[in-house]
Amino acid sequence: MTRSRVFAHLVVALTLSMSPASVLAYDPVAPNGVVDLTPTVYTNRVQWWPGGHEQPIIVPYHKWGPDGPWASDLLIVDENTANQVDCPPHMVPPLESGLPNAGYWGSLTCDRVPIWQWLGEVVKVDGRRTLDQAKNGESPIITKDMVQAAERAHRPLRAGDAVLYWSGYDDKYDKPMPEGARLIVTPFEGKSPAWPAPDFDAAEYVGSKGVRVMGIDSPSMGAFGPPRYVNRGPDSLFQNPLAIESHLGHFKYGAVHTEGLMALDRVPNGSLYITLGDGGAADDPMSSGQDPRDWFASILRMAANWCSRQPRIREKKTQGSARTRASSSDVRQALTASPSARVCSSGTRP
Repeated sequence: MTRSRVFAHLVVALTLSMSPASVLAYDPVAPNGVVDLTPTVYTNRVQWWPGGHEQPIIVPYHKWGPDGPWASDLLIVDENTANQVDCPPHMVPPLESGLPNAGYWGSLTCDRVPIWQWLGEVVKVDGRRTLDQAKNGESPIITKDMVQAAERAHRPLRAGDAVLYWSGYDDKYDKPMPEGARLIVTPFEGKSPAWPAPDFDAAEYVGSKGVRVMGIDSPSMGAFGPPRYVNRGPDSLFQNPLAIESHLGHFKYGAVHTEGLMALDRVPNGSLYITLGDGGAADDPMSSGQDPRDWFASILRMAANWCSRQPRIREKKTQGSARTRASSSDVRQALTASPSARVCSSGTRP
């Protein structure tokens, strides 16, 4: 598969603290320390892509009654609903295919993305001033200059970061119909400006700094509008639209990204961002959801104290999480530690 088939990713922010014995420990989870960056999927909102995609369907097939004291629903959700994960083959064919945009990362489907790549230390790129600042049917562009401004305000980008493009678009326009048509429908119809998104130069710059996971609070990482890199002559038959250029800037480096996030205003720089896909194609052919030894189709959870017990990282749900001010290297080390290994010793950080 090229995109995750889950319709929600969870991103939370927790606080790290040092105990009196200078042993790293996590504070208990508190309401103000958890931030869910996922939109709720509604049947009265258009949160899916027009043209070939379908609205969510909920079929109540069992109700409380004589047949049993429980209720169950059948959920059918298009993969392009609310927020979703993109992996390189979404826009990059396999290298041996000979197709336009084919490349080395064209075989890196979501089930093959290494676990460490799904997490990073948050660096936000502030694109709020671009919101609605474009022609109808076109996107305001989050530029390379904006990314570099974020570096000057925070620190230079580096490997292990998670870059989040922040404009507030989904928070403003994800509403019930008919008002909610502004989210996706009217930009497609050319009746309103589209969502902010990076162009190729911005995305390529982020990837060139070693960043391998990104997110955006727009329905897509792809910008609407005329392409910035125009092919001439016979190559014009394979012209990339601007939306594909935006994706290729990340995919050039084998990066993955999540679209359709919300509430980025509540996530400070330095948070630990984690997101997981379901680990494979339809019908779960790799049995990721049923295998407790498999990292995919999992929610990550850490033990309350690093030194008193092993980190518990496998609880089978398709979610993700983030912890405020946690170093991505801390968690990466925990993820790669063998089950029998101690994560830290007294007085030391893991």
